[in-house]
Amino acid sequence: MKSKKFLIGGIIIGLAIIFLAYMGFQGGNSYYFTVAEALEQRDSVGQSQVRIQGEVAEGFETSGAGQNLFFSLLHIADEAAQPGTASIYVKYTGVIPNNFEAGRHVVVEGRFADDGSFTASKIITACASKYESA
Repeated sequence: MKSKKFLIGGIIIGLAIIFLAYMGFQGGNSYYFTVAEALEQRDSVGQSQVRIQGEVAEGFETSGAGQNLFFSLLHIADEAAQPGTASIYVKYTGVIPNNFEAGRHVVVEGRFADDGSFTASKIITACASKYESA
């Protein structure tokens, strides 16, 4: 009788571990748009939360003791056949990553505003070592 209880308990724990691992993998495997794709899909995504990858343009601005950030996110030209001229104006309030700079590849997460700009709730910068030659 005791061995049956342990077997059932073990199966339940095993299924719970498998479920949690699957959910963790799904959360880390989120898709992001390129800047050009995001601009094409802007009407269909509406106010939904999306991720967009691009390159920080020269001339970004900060205000509010460094808590507000305004910059243009450029399409990464070598990522697709589309030219690198597409851009999105991004507004962000929060802690600015230490390695945030012009020319850096970033992923912004947030929503499009009614005025066509993008209000980011999160900025993830790419590791510089991925782009430097060995």
